[in-house]
Amino acid sequence: MPTFVKYLNNIVLTLQPAADSAYHDVDVSLYGVSSDAKGIVVRAISAANGQDIGMRDTLDTNDRLNRLNTNFYAEAAISLNGGSTISLLRESTSVVFQVAGEFQDDCVLYSTAKRIPIVEAQFASWILRQPVPQGTDALSDIKAVIVSSPYNDAGADGVMGIRQNGSSMSTFDSHRTGDNMWYIVGVDDDGYYQVYSTGDGGTDDEHSVFLEVGYVLNASNIITILNPVDLALADTSGAYAELDLSASVPKHTITAGICFKNSSVAGGAAGHLMGFVRAAGSSQSVTYTEVGKGRSMTTSCTLNTARKAEYVNEDATGDVDTFLLWYERGMPSSVVTKPFAGPATGAAAFSGSATGAVAKMTQSCGGIAHMGSG
Repeated sequence: MPTFVKYLNNIVLTLQPAADSAYHDVDVSLYGVSSDAKGIVVRAISAANGQDIGMRDTLDTNDRLNRLNTNFYAEAAISLNGGSTISLLRESTSVVFQVAGEFQDDCVLYSTAKRIPIVEAQFASWILRQPVPQGTDALSDIKAVIVSSPYNDAGADGVMGIRQNGSSMSTFDSHRTGDNMWYIVGVDDDGYYQVYSTGDGGTDDEHSVFLEVGYVLNASNIITILNPVDLALADTSGAYAELDLSASVPKHTITAGICFKNSSVAGGAAGHLMGFVRAAGSSQSVTYTEVGKGRSMTTSCTLNTARKAEYVNEDATGDVDTFLLWYERGMPSSVVTKPFAGPATGAAAFSGSATGAVAKMTQSCGGIAHMGSG
């Protein structure tokens, strides 16, 4: 099995948490998440502006709040702590949570996310960081880390970055109140990667929080890109178009991790531009795919055997750059439709967009043993 399984279509949690700005545990096994999943990726969208959201594991007692605006999206990687529940918060029914994928083999997710401490003296500097090996694992067994990054400050915009040690990748232009992203980032031979955040002067309040969720083992077929380059995708005029990665990734690549960076400085809503990817054949809507001006967002998609997917990119002004951050190889088998009917609770039973079945991409890795980055 692969390390990360990206669903063909995101699974809408029909039994959403109460809309009371408090955290509530949600059992994701009711929605077809595999019993052996170690963690999941949750996507949040909102039909109204200024909505507080929170996404965290059940052992995390920190707020982890973001304020999400309409048409944007936020994604977080969350550990399942060996179970099937996570904690979610929403301010109103305008916010909807979805499960986008799950972590399975050749990775370790901590029982609770580990916050990377950043103090004022480290603001606006690249900071070296190593993952924390669990059990009998050693740093030499780890090829990459899984990190979520929510924005921590409700004031001015902040600058953030995350990269493998030795990379020349620059910081992202901005990270704002509604942002929450997740990354798979390679580590060097000594297990190091780097993080970067600005912060509020006179305090140890960094703008961007980095939560180390876990790590990827050498046995995984995930490959991270040391120095990502812009894919130079064309503007799609607000509709999905073919994303051909056959020249960017090798044969048998099954999943790709993508970052959209919007450098627009246009005033108001004109600066917010679409940037999103989905699998070929997915019914994922073009709605809720905007990236705020001067900001970036990460997401992922499955690839078909031709190494193609679909993307939407509102880049008529040349302001949206698209980066391939990582990919995973495997031997594709088939799309398995896993029957389920959602929670059997009468009127509250599953009735969302994935009615009757959940389609997941399932592959075996076929013994491919790639190591390192690039």
